[in-house]
Amino acid sequence: MCFRYSRTREENQQWKCPKKFQCPSLGEGSAKLIDPKPDLTFGFKAQESQTTRFSIDNLGKLQDQKPAIYSTLTPKLLKYFQGKPIKLMNSDTLCFPWAVVEAKHAQVYEKDAEYSYCQLANATACAFKLRENLVKSVHDTNIIDPIIGFTCVGPVVRLWLTYRNIDDIVSGSVSAFLPASNK
Repeated sequence: MCFRYSRTREENQQWKCPKKFQCPSLGEGSAKLIDPKPDLTFGFKAQESQTTRFSIDNLGKLQDQKPAIYSTLTPKLLKYFQGKPIKLMNSDTLCFPWAVVEAKHAQVYEKDAEYSYCQLANATACAFKLRENLVKSVHDTNIIDPIIGFTCVGPVVRLWLTYRNIDDIVSGSVSAFLPASNK
């Protein structure tokens, strides 16, 4: 059976982690990660239609159950699920992000490029946690697909994957490094 899902791409949208949803930390004793603000986010689109798995009503029911399963970190959709009368724009309906992009222009210091890698790791770890919580809620033991990330520093693009490794640690790895062409 084939399901069709609407996808969406949003730019510079601040994510807000609810107090009950813990964005992952970098390990025991480390600080909680800050709320991400990726340059671009790709995810599924929450729908008004009742006939889709990503309907706003279905996603709201997930958040109401114990423990809550969050589908989004966008502030307006979270408030909408809490019953607040909010008009949702297209950019507010992002749920279950599956790819994140952080971009910097070519003329940056090395520390700024490294900071973009940290920003990406933060956002992809939070996106992975959303998906992982959903899969665990239905007692599915399958491996969870990785979250895709791209860092673009000038013409240099790196592809990153965020996943849980065998030791049960959320990891990220650079799987491709695409240097600029010298032509």
